[in-house]
Amino acid sequence: CSSPFHSDSPKTTRAVILPSGQIMEGDSVTLTCSSDANPPVLSYSWFNQSSDVELGTGQSYSITSISSQHSGLYYCTAQNQLGQSRSGPSRLDVLSIASLWEWAGQNSCREPGGA
Repeated sequence: CSSPFHSDSPKTTRAVILPSGQIMEGDSVTLTCSSDANPPVLSYSWFNQSSDVELGTGQSYSITSISSQHSGLYYCTAQNQLGQSRSGPSRLDVLSIASLWEWAGQNSCREPGGA
């Protein structure tokens, strides 16, 4: 008699950054990892793709008072007794105040015929 339950390592692991969209310096973001696994995921880990150094553990990873140095690609791994799965990269773009002022200056209105 075979078991009706299927056991497997984590699959379809996903990393989501909230809030989505443009993030300004000083804001806070939360990265959340999810994965389909049976038995359930035992541990989650977070990485920045540029260094592949573990940033933290847990299903969620928060960055407070974010700066432009936090911009980059992030991914998570999910692990249970049967194996490990890695998410695809999620991009975090942090706009600095300086770059916002530069953009505003380039796109300022000019009077027609003005110098």
